[in-house]
Amino acid sequence: AADQPTWDIVVMDTAPTGHALRLLEMPALIQDWVKALMAILLKYEGVARLGEFAEILLRLSKGIGRLRTLLADQERTAFIAVARAAALPRLETGRLLQRLQALGRHVPAVIVNAAGRGSCARCTIAARAERAEIARLSRMAPGRTIVTGVMLPPPHGVAGVRRWGRSAWRDAARYHQGR
Repeated sequence: AADQPTWDIVVMDTAPTGHALRLLEMPALIQDWVKALMAILLKYEGVARLGEFAEILLRLSKGIGRLRTLLADQERTAFIAVARAAALPRLETGRLLQRLQALGRHVPAVIVNAAGRGSCARCTIAARAERAEIARLSRMAPGRTIVTGVMLPPPHGVAGVRRWGRSAWRDAARYHQGR
């Protein structure tokens, strides 16, 4: 159960921004549907027997309530945004950060993925453009740690993710502002 986890940390690599936001909004929507359905059932309780179905709906509503509380708990839940160092992903990340803030979600850090690779002339020009985008992203994300220099190539498999999890990025991103 979400209120008594058996894990230390859960990492979810979500779908694109729109889908991820929809997923985060879903518990409130489902809870509203359950409440509406319960109201209808109570209105017609003389005609329909509530019984086990009402108990299931009540358990569902309580479970979703606990999930919503957990997602809003800044001590237990953090969202780390991942972006690329280019104009379109930066703008999309800005939109994500605004929506997460509106949802009351804690976003202490943004990881800039796959920036600054290579040393050829073309790579140097690309790195300059990426640094400019990272600076713009920093201005869009005040108070958040911007993490660059993420492992290239990215980690693969459980062992690779564990090594990456023990690396310095986690300390840099851990609950910004002294958390």
